[in-house]
Amino acid sequence: MAAPATLVVFNILRAQDGTPLANVTVKCTFGYTAATVTATGDAFVPQTQIATTDPTGRYAFTVVGNDLLSPANTVYGIQEPSRIYEIAPQSTNGSTQQTTAANVIVNTPTALAAATSNLTGPLTVAGLLTASAGLAVTGNASVSGNLSVSGTFSPSALTVTPGTPGIDTTTAGALWLGKITATSIVLGAATTVSAGLLTASGGLTVVGAVTLPATSIADAALSANVALKNLNNAFSVGQTITGTLGVSAGLTVSAGGAAITGNSTVTGTLTTTAALSVPPSAGAGLPTTSYGTVPVKLDDQSTASAASITLTVPAGALYRILEIDITGRSDQGGAQGVLAQFNADTGANYDYLILSDSNTTLVGNAPTIAGSSGNVGTLCASGATAGAVGNSTVVISNADSATLRKVWRFVANRFDTDAAGSAVVLMGSGQWRNAANPITSIKLLPAAGNLINFRAILYGRP
Repeated sequence: MAAPATLVVFNILRAQDGTPLANVTVKCTFGYTAATVTATGDAFVPQTQIATTDPTGRYAFTVVGNDLLSPANTVYGIQEPSRIYEIAPQSTNGSTQQTTAANVIVNTPTALAAATSNLTGPLTVAGLLTASAGLAVTGNASVSGNLSVSGTFSPSALTVTPGTPGIDTTTAGALWLGKITATSIVLGAATTVSAGLLTASGGLTVVGAVTLPATSIADAALSANVALKNLNNAFSVGQTITGTLGVSAGLTVSAGGAAITGNSTVTGTLTTTAALSVPPSAGAGLPTTSYGTVPVKLDDQSTASAASITLTVPAGALYRILEIDITGRSDQGGAQGVLAQFNADTGANYDYLILSDSNTTLVGNAPTIAGSSGNVGTLCASGATAGAVGNSTVVISNADSATLRKVWRFVANRFDTDAAGSAVVLMGSGQWRNAANPITSIKLLPAAGNLINFRAILYGRP
């Protein structure tokens, strides 16, 4: 069988004045007589290794990592001229390790303090662990019974695995009696946080679906970032986040929503199935709105060739103002206007007026009264320069009203060729006489022929 992997442990000896100690003898001795190699079961026979420091004061020994040996918690003894101490190098910590490094030395003297238990290695508690004045865990702790902390629980990292003994907030009546403080806290799938105070200075990571009480995020007093990964059910109605919300894999907020009073950084996808509201300034109240406070893209239609396209407006009178961005050409030899019909109304209910500037020549047109559609833009002619399109921006007010007429204004332009004579700018305004119905659809069509290379994008302003 293959030999176990080895690593090199070393140290550098210096005199009090800082000069290297050369030609000094150092011993390394394995401190257990009946160990075996974990992977193979081979006997591990202790030996005393002797090394001499080089001109820089450095010595080194080749050893097998203690994590590859059985039983657990074996050590090597290092005997230097001025001290003797124990080390437990781990194969996972690198091929070269200094004997006095914090993750290698195992009997570093600690400063005098109030009576405590300072555990730096894995600790397994099969029964009941009770800490009335606080518990600090700098390594890993596996609790297969119950954990009761009435003081402060401060692990360097905390993993909550529901459905198993330990810190299990899914069990009926489970309580966090004191405060849980950790550099990072990881909550497993289907965890229910029922009580207690959580402080995560380095971030709270949710790796599964987590159910939180209505105000638990605010109560959690998160002092830094909250990282929510693969989040399925973290927010209930009225949830408030008072710190910084960082989302790396996308955030979905269902009806009821989440109120974020700090900063929010989303590097994935932010999806909200309800309205998104942003105050005009920090701490300010929200303005009057029908559906959130930010513009929303409602529809995007394009066609290579068609007689018309229809844009859909969500029901519910959610948007007070509608805006359409239009580009396209006509299949006709002359430039054509873009016409609009609202809610499939083809009756004589449209009035509009257009003013155009063609190569410095202003042309006013008599208004169209009682038309079956309203003019909202322009299209390049079929013979226009390849790739040339007319452009129009339309703004429709009172789109949500059930008592007022819907009025629009537009600005449009086109260049059928690259010559000055083909430069045209148009401005226009109009009204749809229907005062009783909010707009739910907008049909766009050319004054004649078909739409070519046409695109219309619809936005709503709440």
